[in-house]
Amino acid sequence: IDGRAEQPTHQAEVEQIEKDLRRTFPGHPLFADEGVGLSALRLLLVTYVLRDRCIGYCQSMNYIGGALLVL
Repeated sequence: IDGRAEQPTHQAEVEQIEKDLRRTFPGHPLFADEGVGLSALRLLLVTYVLRDRCIGYCQSMNYIGGALLVL
């Protein structure tokens, strides 16, 4: 043991976020292609996963985040 704390990985959550990004309001122009909307939503969701490690990423958070970005 080298004394360094093991950092938790959130690879599974990030992979699920990537799958859900394209499912989020696919007909809305903000989320078309790989534009600013998808980038902002990705950043929002990954940041939340890192901030609240107890909850992490849950199904449908992409819609909540997407709706907030549209406002």
